[in-house]
Amino acid sequence: MIPDAFRPALYAQLLYATLAIAWQLIGVALISSGRPPLGPTASLAVAFQGAIVAGLYVLALRRSPPLFVVLSVVSAAAAGATIATAFTADPTLWPSDARRYLGVAVNGVGLVALVLAIRGYVRWRRTEPAQRN
Repeated sequence: MIPDAFRPALYAQLLYATLAIAWQLIGVALISSGRPPLGPTASLAVAFQGAIVAGLYVLALRRSPPLFVVLSVVSAAAAGATIATAFTADPTLWPSDARRYLGVAVNGVGLVALVLAIRGYVRWRRTEPAQRN
């Protein structure tokens, strides 16, 4: 059972995973058609990892909400690093500024998801132990 306090965070994490997977798959499709990817890289392996992480979010939340928060921190760290790269790496790595900022927006969802996970954890901890699950 997924605690109600975490539902917004879970939905945000699943949205982030879906967007990240779509980004990778679109990038791979663009490369295979001879066009540049959305961002500096595109990988089926990264898309697959995103799907695994999405499943881990659900599993962790059902078994251990604190583990869900830890996974959220790890995902947000990756999102933050990707956002930083968008502003520190050579801008010519992206086909356009619009795609670079779209990547920032996608990864911004990962940061929002962390905030929601922390908020969910605080709310979950405030509930009575018998009502947490």
